Amino acid sequence: MSVKYCTTHFHACDCREAMFAEMLEELKASLGHLLNAKIDLETGATKATAIRTLDGGINRARAAIEKCKGDAS
Repeated sequence: MSVKYCTTHFHACDCREAMFAEMLEELKASLGHLLNAKIDLETGATKATAIRTLDGGINRARAAIEKCKGDAS
């Protein structure tokens, strides 16, 4: 088993725990958008409505990824 070291403190620590918790919440929110878009399509909502819902989920996922990239540097 390999030990992962903190890139900030250069030892094993939990300083990124909050970032992972926040990422999990953003992934859940993004999944919620995707599931709502699926419901939109299944129930006959307009294509524009489904696209807006998808865009919301995609934007949340992208923002979370960018935040993690920034936190990791």
